[in-house]
Amino acid sequence: MTFLVSVIVPVYNAEKYLREAVESAVHLPEVGEILLVEDKSPDNDMMLCRELESTYSKIKVLHHPNNENRGAAASRNLGILNASFPYVSFLDADDLYLPNRFTSTAELFLKHPDADGVYCAAGFVKTEKKN
Repeated sequence: MTFLVSVIVPVYNAEKYLREAVESAVHLPEVGEILLVEDKSPDNDMMLCRELESTYSKIKVLHHPNNENRGAAASRNLGILNASFPYVSFLDADDLYLPNRFTSTAELFLKHPDADGVYCAAGFVKTEKKN
């Protein structure tokens, strides 16, 4: 059995961080697709989402009916409803995946196919840009 995951990214006011978040995930072999759920952001998120979609074949851009703003939870739910792969993972638009993000997760699911989910710890790094 192959471990492939749909990565769901709610996108709102994330133009500054989105490309780096997506590029931290798109090259991982376990990532089958990245669903960018654009949530009627007031910045240039939709333009960036479309650019990323045209650059990477794994990316699909979604939005809510009537292009409404529904919030992060509804955006995650829309992503789940449109996921093509048996596993889903959430990535916030201002966060990053490490290169080994799914290594232990894949091992756990493959060893325990009856598991409903896996929780992974997160690390935080605060950085400040110097002028």
